[in-house]
Formats: sequence, structure tokens, C-alpha cells
Amino acid sequence: MATSLYINTNAAPQTALVSRQDYPSPVSMTSLVRGDEVVFDIYLVDGEGGYDATSGAAGFTFKLGVGPMGQTYYTQATTFSSITNGWSMTLDMSVAAISAALGNLASIDATFEFQVTTVATSKRRTYLQVPVTILNQVN
Repeated sequence: MATSLYINTNAAPQTALVSRQDYPSPVSMTSLVRGDEVVFDIYLVDGEGGYDATSGAAGFTFKLGVGPMGQTYYTQATTFSSITNGWSMTLDMSVAAISAALGNLASIDATFEFQVTTVATSKRRTYLQVPVTILNQVN
């Protein structure tokens, strides 16, 4: 089952994660678990109850990543499939970089980011950049 992410394109990346397309109040990202494979259905919304014009459109590439702020991601997803009004991406939380970063710790803090690049212009924009906790447990 996929986790739906609604991203308000008219908000700052730190407050862009919202509860629903038609109820754009900011929410926080809670946690991700080492070892999981998480499917995200991603929707860009306008903050006024509708979808952003680019949500689900062609002509874009995407990067969904988790890692320390401003550094190389521990894990990232760049492949996607189109869904109605958005895209679906799978994030692999079982990579060696996550295990190495966690070591024997119960959890670590990281940043969860979503970037969109316009293919025609190579213009990249970070739409989402929120804190997330990575838990050291394998389901």
C-alpha cells in the first residue's frame, strides 16, 4: 500500500507537506524504518484545494531522497510511474548507507526531500525538505 504525499507548491519546502489536496494544512513527516521499501504516491497541490498544473504531467524527472541536510543522500529514488494527478516512487530503506549511519543507534535524524527537474530546461526545484527520523529496526 502506498503512502500519499501531498506537496503544496506555493509553500516553502519546510512547510510544504500537507494533509490532503483539499485540506492544505501542514503536517510533519514522522519516521521511516531501516529495511523497509516504501511506496509513495506524490501529488503536487496548489494550497487552495486543487492540484498544481504540473502534478502528474510529463516532461519532468524526480528525485526523492533521505539523508543529512545538504549532504549526499543515504538513499534516493529517481524512477517513477505516472498515476492520476501524480507519480508513484519507491524508496529503498535497506541500503548499506542507512545501516552504516545508524550503526548501533536506535534512530537518527535526517532530511526527506523531493526535487523536480524540468527536462526541457534542466531547471531543478526542491518542493519538499522536511525532517524525518530513521528508526533502526528491521520489519
